[in-house]
Parts: sequence; C-alpha cells; structure tokens
Amino acid sequence: PHRVVLPLYLPRPWNTPIGGPEKPALDGMLGTVLKVYREYLWGAGREWLERLWPRLRKLVSYVLENYEMDENGVLWGEQPHTYDVSAYGANTFIGSLYLASLLAMARMAEELGDEAYAKRMAGLFEKASRAYDEECWNGEYYIQVCGRGHEEFQWLSGCLSDQLLGQWWAALLGLGYVLPRDHVRRALRSIVEHNWKPSFRGFTRTGRIFAHEDHPGLLNCTWPRGGRPERPVLYCDEVWTGVEYEVAALLLWEGMFDEAMKLVCSVEKRYDGERMNPWNEVECGDHYVRAMSSWSLLEAALGYRYEKPTRSMYLKPNVPTPEVKGFMITPDGWGSVEYVYDGGDARLVLDVKWGRVELAELHLKCPRPPIRVEVADSHVAFNWRHSGDELVVEFVETVVVEEGERLVVIAQLA
Repeated sequence: PHRVVLPLYLPRPWNTPIGGPEKPALDGMLGTVLKVYREYLWGAGREWLERLWPRLRKLVSYVLENYEMDENGVLWGEQPHTYDVSAYGANTFIGSLYLASLLAMARMAEELGDEAYAKRMAGLFEKASRAYDEECWNGEYYIQVCGRGHEEFQWLSGCLSDQLLGQWWAALLGLGYVLPRDHVRRALRSIVEHNWKPSFRGFTRTGRIFAHEDHPGLLNCTWPRGGRPERPVLYCDEVWTGVEYEVAALLLWEGMFDEAMKLVCSVEKRYDGERMNPWNEVECGDHYVRAMSSWSLLEAALGYRYEKPTRSMYLKPNVPTPEVKGFMITPDGWGSVEYVYDGGDARLVLDVKWGRVELAELHLKCPRPPIRVEVADSHVAFNWRHSGDELVVEFVETVVVEEGERLVVIAQLA
C-alpha cells in the first residue's frame, strides 16, 4: 500500500487492498527522495544522511532500471501515481518530480563527497530536462505524450493542474528550475486561465463533488484544445485544495500575486463554515493530508527558506507591498520576520519568540548593502556581496539570536 494513514498511531492497512495500481507508486518514491533532502536541510544531520544514502541510491537505481526510459532519460513506461491509475509516456507531472529528484540526489552526493555520482545525476538531469521540454511543451502548457494502446485514464492534450509538481518541490528546496523558467511561468498562467472556474453552474462533473455549483475552484484537468479521452484520468473534474495550494504557492514564487490570491480565496469561499467545515478540507477522506501543502504559501509569500547545514536563511518576499511581516521557524526556534521602511532606511527585523536561531548567512531582496547589523542592540561584524538579484550578508562569526532577542539589518535606500 502507498497510503499513509494519519494519525500515525492508527493501524496500517498492510493486508487490505486500497485501490490503484499494484506496482509501487512512482510519485511516492520520487517524493521520498525529495523528503529526505528536505529533512537534511532542516537539520537531520550528516550521519543521518550517510545512513540513508545507500538506500536512496538503491531506490533511484530501482527507478532507473525498472521504469522504461529512452536514451534521453525520459520515463515512458508505466508510472503509477496518486490519482489511483498509471500514467504512460512523457509527462511533466511525474517527469518534473523525477527531474527534481535527480537534482536533489546530485546535491546530497556533493554533500557526502560522492563526486562521480553527483556528476552522473546532474548530467542525467540536464539531458532529461531538455528532452521533457521538447517532448511535452505545446507553447502554452505541458501535455502528455503517450504511445498508442495506453490512452485510457490519461490526460494526453489536457492542461493538468499538477503538471509542475516537481517545480513546486524544487522551489521549496532551493533546487532552481527543473524546466525553462519562461515555460514554467506560461504554464502557470494557462492553469489558472483554463482550470479555474468562478462557479460550476452548467458544468458536468464526473467523480466526487468537493465544490458546490456556486463555488469557485481549480479543476484538476481541462482540455482547452479538445481531445478529452473517452475515459480520462481519474478525478479530472474534481477540485482538490492540496493542488490549489501547490499551484498558488508556485504563482507566488513567480511573482503572480493576484493569480495566487484568486486560488487561495476560492478555497476560503468554499470552506467558509456555511456548507463546508473550515477545519476539514476534504479530498479522498476527511482531514486529507494533501491540504497541508498550504504551508508552502507562507514560505512562498515570504520567499523564506532555512538551511541548517550552512545556517543560511533566505528572505525574499513575493508580495506587492514592500512592508511585510510573517512567521519564521527553524529547527531550533521560531518567531517573526518583518521588513520595515522608515524614511530613507530599510530594516529587516528578525524577532525570536522561542528557542534560538543560528545564522551564518542572510539572503535578502535588497537593492543596497546594509550599513549596520545588530543583535540585542549590539553591533555584529559582517561582509556582504551581491549574487544575482539577491544581497548576501555573511557574518564574520555565526550569529546566535536567543529567545527574546532581535536581529536587525539596516540598509540606506538613498
């Protein structure tokens, strides 16, 4: 079974059929690679990663050896996934997860000094990324290219809302783009344009109903250019909050604030307490865990990421107002972060409410270098450099901000 029953203390359905393909879920295996890298960045430690590394390599070898692949590294064979069916052929739903996993494996191999394996994974990524883009890009969004005989339960020429799932993971983990940025941005616009509905009046839906006819929502898949299969991918006419949050977070990362808010507000309008419980966003069952992708909205809005191995914090907000305040959490503490503009000065204020926060680097969206950094009103020595569109503040010694203390970065705007 590839379902995790929550809470974790409940019995496991080891011997109970739960539906879907019998072959292991490929999106689940690729997601496991990405989750391991996430936990390493979050502070699981090098020894933990070293213990898991042989099993990670075994998992990736299993995928590369057992899922049909062409000479360019594109997966073409059966690809079981969370829609309780298998995809076939080139597609970026599974493909982008696969690409993000290759990048994560390359990063982890570098961390462990396995340079040959890192080079192999990076090389496979470069080749496969180009091939997926060439095979699947139709000028507007990414489609599925499938051989004859496997059309049932596929989306083919459809616009799948999940087509950039691996890019969502890549943004969360700081992996960069798994597909060309301009195509990612155009595909996101197409998803909103074609799949978001202000209401479902007059729309014939198959499957389960998670939005009333007067509710707005994002459909899992539509066919704006025609070509809907006679038996399309399961759940295509459903609305899943977990996917809506995923797409909205990606929109935020790409600076498309209005489009992101359209999706988030759609969820709020449905789960407003009148007909649907705001504490229970239903998909396959009550309190379905996919809705926890909503956490990524916070990180995307703040442009926030923390990497424990390097004590690096990224704070590059993606909201239209320069002044922004939000929640911040690290493995060792939590609090708030705030951008404040006062006259000719810009200030970043990191306020630790519990625990402690260790910092060696700050990556900020700031056009001018800082003139002063303080912790608990005391000056902190630092260097700075520009890297692309970000300002990197490097502390001479690792800074520890304790509970009740503030770190303040001050820059002059003029």
